[in-house]
Amino acid sequence: MADLDDAHHVFRHIKKSWMDGEFIEPAAFRLRERNGAFEEGLSVNWVEYFRKRTARETIRPLRDILIRKGRSIGGESKFALLNVGAAKSAAARFVPIAIITDEEPDDPSHALVKGYSAFNDQVAEELQKIIIVSFPAKA
Repeated sequence: MADLDDAHHVFRHIKKSWMDGEFIEPAAFRLRERNGAFEEGLSVNWVEYFRKRTARETIRPLRDILIRKGRSIGGESKFALLNVGAAKSAAARFVPIAIITDEEPDDPSHALVKGYSAFNDQVAEELQKIIIVSFPAKA
C-alpha cells in the first residue's frame, strides 16, 4: 500500500440509487456501516494505473475489471472523477485522510480513501462537492 500522488485521480463507481437525476448524492461517498463498524475505507479506483491519455479512456478497462469481480454495472450508473489532492484538502476541513493503493488480485487499480469514519457525513459531503466530472459507466 502506498499513498497516491496528489496530482493523481480516482474514480468512484456511482450506482443509480446514489443519484437524483444527474446529481450525485453525498451518500455515494459515505463509508458503509456493517455490524456496528465502518468499512476500512471508501473503495475507489486509481485512474493513472491504467496509463491512458484521458480519464474517459480508463472507463472501459475499469468496467471490465469490476464486472469480472462480480460487480453489477447498471445502465444508468456513472464514474465520478476526483483529484487526490483536492479530496485531501476538502476532507481536511474535518480530518486528514489518506488515499492509498489497495491492490487486489483481480483489481490492481483498487484504492481506498481512509481515515474519516468519525466525520463520515461531513467528509462525504465535501468529496461530493469536488467531483470534477462524471461519465456514464456504460460508455
